Amino acid sequence: MTFLDVAVEAVEGIAGDILGLGEEIVGQIKSRGEAYIPLESQAISALQYRGDRTLTINFTDGRRYVIHNFPALELERWINAESAGAYFNAYVRGKY
Repeated sequence: MTFLDVAVEAVEGIAGDILGLGEEIVGQIKSRGEAYIPLESQAISALQYRGDRTLTINFTDGRRYVIHNFPALELERWINAESAGAYFNAYVRGKY
């Protein structure tokens, strides 16, 4: 079984959790095993979310932060927040 097969299987297993993320993001996860989500933020340039629930946060200064087992529901809330940086500080930093 390839990594992509494992990722697709994981996505199908958590489909109920990720339905709120939107068809484009779910489609990216199913087809490529991950979704790239660019953000309009002074602090965070993009999020990458894999089917195995691994989240990579790409900061505008070049740093990266990886979180394993990140809930899809939390990702949905984050990408819909008014400020990605404020959401990170309030709900993600130090909690995952």
